[in-house]
Amino acid sequence: RSRRDFAAIGTSAGVAAAFTSPIGGILFAMEEGSSFWSIQLMWKCVNATATTLLAWFFLESAKKGFGPQTIPLKFALQNGETSFIFIAVHYWEYFLVAAIGIAAGLIGCAFVEINIRLTKLRRRLNFSKPLQLLEVIFFTVLMASLTWNLPLAYTVCKKDSFPDMEFIQFNCPDGEYNELATLLLATPSTYGLKHTFHAEAHAFTIQSLVIAGCVYLFVLLFLFGAKLVMGIFIPLLYAGSCFGRAIALSLKLDPFMYAVVGASALLCGVVRVVISLTVIVL
Repeated sequence: RSRRDFAAIGTSAGVAAAFTSPIGGILFAMEEGSSFWSIQLMWKCVNATATTLLAWFFLESAKKGFGPQTIPLKFALQNGETSFIFIAVHYWEYFLVAAIGIAAGLIGCAFVEINIRLTKLRRRLNFSKPLQLLEVIFFTVLMASLTWNLPLAYTVCKKDSFPDMEFIQFNCPDGEYNELATLLLATPSTYGLKHTFHAEAHAFTIQSLVIAGCVYLFVLLFLFGAKLVMGIFIPLLYAGSCFGRAIALSLKLDPFMYAVVGASALLCGVVRVVISLTVIVL
């Protein structure tokens, strides 16, 4: 069995090196390189393909004196054509991405643990239907109050030079938009992620991004498990993208890439679906 496992691991690493596709290497080993598959073998293949890619990028960076590498990323489909963006990545940024993943994992552990305790508390209290309704009303009023009053208390107005982004004016003068109102009042599934993934680097400040991310994460922690219909994927993606973009701005890095990194890291830290989530985000 050990020989079969090493054959599958070697297959996944070889495909990852040949096509610079770690997920492709894992899927190929799953389909063709192994007659017996397990969670343990999957994680061994994940580690092998990740190490292979890191070694490959290390050698490529060494050729250029460890300067930035320009990497093309397939970004979207427009009018039937594939659109690419080109980002410059330093080798040391892979360690930063790993650190973000570790931090997101710790946040995810705390989120799950606190939510489990809240669920047990709800069961012990055995809320009646009227109390369950009052709980939903309370958190609805709380979220509405936060998303309305925080932009009033912390108002940062900027000139709206992005006509395609649909920013929110709120209490700002004509021709300007309120940063925090745009982040908090925009629907995450439609405009929120569009703002964090596509807006120009100077569109939002670090403070506004951190506040918006914390608000969504805090309210989601208490809402998830309440008696209402809701999802957890999009809010976690949105909060993570806010944190990732804030980290990039603080270090003067590419905010678009780190918005995606933060979104996937935080969602993975909570729901723990690494491979499928990576494919979905890509």
